[in-house]
Parts: sequence; structure tokens; C-alpha cells
Amino acid sequence: MRKKYKIISLFTGGGGLDLGFEKTGLFESVACIESEPLFYETLRINKSKGFMKRAKIFNDSVGEINVSPFLKQNNLKYVNGVIGGPPCESFSVMGKKDGITSSKGKLVFDFFDWVVNACPNFFLMENVPRLANIENGSVLKKLIRIPTEAGYKVNYKILNASHFGAATKRERLFLVGVKSEKPFEWPSRSHGESDLFNQLVPLVTTKDAFENLPKASKLKPGSPQGHYEIKQKTLFQSRIQVQKNRT
Repeated sequence: MRKKYKIISLFTGGGGLDLGFEKTGLFESVACIESEPLFYETLRINKSKGFMKRAKIFNDSVGEINVSPFLKQNNLKYVNGVIGGPPCESFSVMGKKDGITSSKGKLVFDFFDWVVNACPNFFLMENVPRLANIENGSVLKKLIRIPTEAGYKVNYKILNASHFGAATKRERLFLVGVKSEKPFEWPSRSHGESDLFNQLVPLVTTKDAFENLPKASKLKPGSPQGHYEIKQKTLFQSRIQVQKNRT
């Protein structure tokens, strides 16, 4: 059996990045760090069902951990990769757009503090596309400089999830660094409109994603969980009721 590459995930959330890496069959998560109690509980439940079997799950804040002692105490000094998606609210077009002036915005630098201290073979950081434009691109340049000076070959690209088979047109910026003579190669898109040079699979629609769901259950929690019937009430009926309550 082939030995798997060990990864640490930061700002793990529900474990989406970990799941993607583990599904390749090449990687295994050995530590997940997540500060939100609800996401932490989600990770614990998923682990109990066989997801991320080898991972130690920590309910801690990435930015408040003294990295080197933490890695040593938990036998995590030798890992192959560090992955994560720092909070994006400070960079998103839907957020406050306060960049790295906010405490959440500064967490992108904490991610690279972990990279420098853990010294993995590679890292992958995910965030919203607008991160590339904050302060005319100077923030992204500062971020790239940190791992570059630590010996990584760094590259970034904005990818659209729908181009790789997801039923959502979600764009995200991926920042990848490798300690290798061979440069990192970005994957080619697999879905979209074919042309003379590319034969692509059609984009996956929301209908495609949901059409094979089983019939909704009559009562909660439903099967799959949350898939249950609700009483329909039109927006017009709701407005009438609100108006009656006011009179």
C-alpha cells in the first residue's frame, strides 16, 4: 500500500479541502485546526463516521497558537503539506472590505507563519478573488514574499468551480507554493463549452445536482438530513398576514 502524504489544515471549517485532498487517495489529514465550535463539532462527527481517520482535531484559533511548540508537542514537525482557507470577510465584495486592517484580515499572514514553521513540501491557500486586488495588489505581493523568501516557488490563479464539475459558478483564488525544481502545474478545465482545441464536458447545473435526490420525508430530520416536506406559503399570502397583524 502506497504511503500517503501528511497534511495539516488551518481554518478547516467543515473539512471541504481535507475531503478533496483525501479523495485523491494520495493524502491524509493529520491535524485540523478550527476555532468555530459548530464547525469543530461537525469535524468530530465526520471523523467518527470514517472521514479524516488519522486527523487530530483542535478547537483553537490559528492566530493564537505558538506554532513551533504546538507542532513539536503534537508530533507534527514532519508534514508534507499545509492547506487552508483563511476567513474571507475582509476581502469579499459582500463584506466590509477592510482588508488586513481587521483582525480577521490579518489571519492570512498567520497562515504563512505556520508554513514557515512547519516547513512542508507544499502549501495551498484558498480565498476570494478580490484578495489579489486589495491595495492595488500590494497585500498579495506581501503574502507571496513570505514563502518565497523561505524557499518556495509560489504561483496563484483564480479558478471557477463550475469548470471542474461543481454545480456552482464559484470563483476562488488559489495560492500554491512548492519546494521543488519542477514547477507546479495547474489543472486544465474539464467542463464548459467545447471549441476546436478542447473537448469539454457540459457544465453541471443545479438540476443535475438535485435530480437524483430521494423523495422528501414527511417529518424532520428527513433523509438525507434536512430533506423534508414543508407547508408552502406564497410571498403574497405572507404579506397579507403581515398586513393583518399590523391592523
